[in-house]
Amino acid sequence: MRETICVIVDDPASVRAAKDWLAANRHQLEYISENYGCGCCVDLYDLEGLEVVLATLPAELQCGSEWTRGERTSRRPALGTD
Repeated sequence: MRETICVIVDDPASVRAAKDWLAANRHQLEYISENYGCGCCVDLYDLEGLEVVLATLPAELQCGSEWTRGERTSRRPALGTD
C-alpha cells in the first residue's frame, strides 16, 4: 500500500505527528522517499508498506498524489528504513 504525507512545517502539531509516527513505524515501511516538498511551507514524503501499518497514519498527514493513485513509480531516492 502507498501513502503520501504532507507535513505543514509551521504547524508544530503537524511536525510532531509526523516525527512521532515515522519514529514508531519507519522500520516497518518498505520505502520512504526523500522530502520533495519546498521545505519552507510543506514537507512531502512518499511511503510504502503494509496496509496495517499505513492505516495508523494520522489523517491530518495524508494527502493524495500520483504515487498513491499508482500512476507512477517514485523517482525519488529512498531515505532507507534502518
